[in-house]
Amino acid sequence: MASNHPGETYASGEKGVVIRHARSHEPGAGWTVDPQPAFSLPADPSARDAAYSETPGVVFDPAAPADRRCKLYYSGTGRMLDLGFQDYQIGLAVSADGRSFTRLAESESPYGLAGLVLRAEEALADLPGFAGGMVADPEVQLVGGTYHLWFSSFAYGADRRSPAFGVAHAESSDGIH
Repeated sequence: MASNHPGETYASGEKGVVIRHARSHEPGAGWTVDPQPAFSLPADPSARDAAYSETPGVVFDPAAPADRRCKLYYSGTGRMLDLGFQDYQIGLAVSADGRSFTRLAESESPYGLAGLVLRAEEALADLPGFAGGMVADPEVQLVGGTYHLWFSSFAYGADRRSPAFGVAHAESSDGIH
């Protein structure tokens, strides 16, 4: 079967990463995987997350509008850093049912780019000598109306050495800013 997006079917010979939804009705009973991806690469090959959109973390917000109660945070990249690895940043997609997600509109992104909600430049800018970096692997919890986001981080200085890497934390009242 031909596919517009790599990896849309298990039998596809194309390579690509998609995010799928699975459910288990009782512990130890196994998982049922939805056949359609819950989230996949954007159709636009120039999008900032066109190369990889992966490592999701999902949170349910019962107080959010019905069409965005499920929020999927993901690592996304569309380019390589000059250090030789992907330039991951954190994106957000929303859903009513948790089975089909849509990237946050560029008009809602703090950076004016569809999906993008956190860049290394803001998350790690207080590090002395910061020249660039990446943020990835988001995990999120909603506690008392505050979103808590934990993520992997890597920063480097102008000398190409890594002044900081590890796990970082950010908080938000709306899950976007």
